[in-house]
Amino acid sequence: MVQQSATPQQDAASQAMTFRGRFPHDGWMESTGLPIYRGHFIADPRALELAEWPERGCKAAFIQLNGMQGVCEARITEIPAGGTTEPWKIGVSEVVYVLEGQGLTTVWAAGGPRKTFEWQKHSLFLLPRNCWHQLSNARGDRPVRLLNYNHFPLALSAIPDLDFHFKGPAEEPEPLYAQEEFYSEAKMVTTADAGGRRG
Repeated sequence: MVQQSATPQQDAASQAMTFRGRFPHDGWMESTGLPIYRGHFIADPRALELAEWPERGCKAAFIQLNGMQGVCEARITEIPAGGTTEPWKIGVSEVVYVLEGQGLTTVWAAGGPRKTFEWQKHSLFLLPRNCWHQLSNARGDRPVRLLNYNHFPLALSAIPDLDFHFKGPAEEPEPLYAQEEFYSEAKMVTTADAGGRRG
């Protein structure tokens, strides 16, 4: 039986299908060995089963809802009671929402001073790109659970080099030291607090 060679058109079609179905970020996620939750929604991210991520000193899992592929990354991070993550940096900014717990984040860049702030349940904060950061659980009796969100898949598709994003020499102290606030505490505001009356 003679095997027929693919035409240039078939090769192009095959490459296009591979590109649409697989992104560099997909391969990286799978290489971590962490759970990946896919689908249309996650009912309760606080109840997801996680796995150890020794490289970062925490437990974690990825969430990849339909439409997120190759665009954005969502990740659940859990820091054990009294624990602290390993220091690390990434070439994209990351937004962190606190699902449960209380803790501290320390951020620094280019040999500058370390900035530390506290957070608690419902807090929202930014980890600036190319800045080192480390997160700590302030409670000794229960874990902290965070929801991390970034656009690393887009960046990795543009430059498919993990060392460039995680270990590159680039450091950008300006986004860190030029602004005073990159943290927000979410609070419930009632009608009475807003100075109005319920009708």
